[in-house]
Amino acid sequence: MFPRPIVSTLTVLLAVGVLGGCSRDDVDEAKGRTLDFTMTEYRLSPLTTYVDGAGKVTIKIRNDGDQAHNVALSKKGNIVLGRTTTIQKGQSAQMQLDLTEGTYRVFSSLSNDDTLGLNGYLVVR
Repeated sequence: MFPRPIVSTLTVLLAVGVLGGCSRDDVDEAKGRTLDFTMTEYRLSPLTTYVDGAGKVTIKIRNDGDQAHNVALSKKGNIVLGRTTTIQKGQSAQMQLDLTEGTYRVFSSLSNDDTLGLNGYLVVR
């Protein structure tokens, strides 16, 4: 049994996660092999991007936020397949990766950006 303060904290965190998830429904069907993302505090848009076919993909990221961020891509847990340099506000970066079919996490690996919501998914089908 959890002490009462922990249960209250978990309840609040669960409610914030559920309510926050309701507004994150932006999805993009990529038309080509170049994928465009924007980021702010603390949101990656689009949340989910679908691309048809495995192969080389160029990921372009623009930082429209006020703080510095980066973007990393992982598959199957914590295996980072690629990462941009730190992107200052108003700047952009890109990376090119050769991806197989599957679901990838797109996230900022700086500080606590990921836990605050700067993350999304790339699905190669």
